[in-house]
Amino acid sequence: MVGRWNVPSEGQECIFYKLTATGYRCVLMGPDNWKTLSDRYLNWCKSGGAGCPVLAALEGKLASNSCGFAKGPSNELLYKE
Repeated sequence: MVGRWNVPSEGQECIFYKLTATGYRCVLMGPDNWKTLSDRYLNWCKSGGAGCPVLAALEGKLASNSCGFAKGPSNELLYKE
């Protein structure tokens, strides 16, 4: 543990679980969402993202080509709880 943040073990965490200015979090979620939902999602982050609903939502948007930059409002979230 460094400061107040848990440091993930090397090679096991999801590629979207990154160190930010406010500590480790899923970068696919906003900081405020992470604060309220981190207990719920942390196991997925630490297990490579397997079964994670955030990743599933992202993969669905990519597969349906619905994540284009010209489509939708500029503040559209990839995933919302």
